[in-house]
Amino acid sequence: MSTGLVRSLNTVYVLDDRTATLRNAAHTPRMRKTMVLILLAIGCGSSSVTGSDAGADSGSVAGSDAGPDAGAGTYALKISNVSNWCDISVNGTTTKAGSPPNLSYSAGTVVHLFGAPTSSSFVWGYWTGTDGATGSPAHDTKATTTVTMSADKNVTACCPFANGGGC
Repeated sequence: MSTGLVRSLNTVYVLDDRTATLRNAAHTPRMRKTMVLILLAIGCGSSSVTGSDAGADSGSVAGSDAGPDAGAGTYALKISNVSNWCDISVNGTTTKAGSPPNLSYSAGTVVHLFGAPTSSSFVWGYWTGTDGATGSPAHDTKATTTVTMSADKNVTACCPFANGGGC
């Protein structure tokens, strides 16, 4: 019961007098059903990304969207690299001269960290926020250390200039 045809950019639309809407005349009912199923499949897909650097004891690792609603018993680990003067490894995956992506881990997971200066202009300095951080302010001077995930953690790596300036 079409009352009119409209041509636009080489596409023919049919004006349906029952619904007063335009529909593409080239789309058969079967094509429309297929397109709806494709759109539903896309809409139902998961948007979470799983990290690829999960070590043997790293528990579940989610992408950088970890936060308060990352799941019960899951905590976020954020690592900052002062002026990007360190290369940082998290469970064996190295980020050169930058900060690794935020990750999340199951409660009780022990995350292994390693830090090294990016060049001979810098030296290893310290971590803050790790299991080995002591003193005031709390510093962990070992390049190889761990973080046990019992809460959301913020860790900082510092590789100052060889002459002592920086961090």
